[in-house]
Amino acid sequence: MTEMTIASRFDFGDVVLVPFPFTDQSGTKKRPAVVVSIVDFNSSRRDIVIMAITSQMRATLGYGEAMVDGW
Repeated sequence: MTEMTIASRFDFGDVVLVPFPFTDQSGTKKRPAVVVSIVDFNSSRRDIVIMAITSQMRATLGYGEAMVDGW
């Protein structure tokens, strides 16, 4: 896992540590996320697109959620 810094270069599929806010916005906690944007996108701007990772399974996936098998 890589901790995100301004000078970091990220590729699709990289797992990074990012500060995610608590639901009540009282603070943050570093949590893993996976980079889902492609290298061309990442190298041409200062933003990347990430998706949160969790081991907590729900019976039904919500909008924008995806299950990753065999990781």
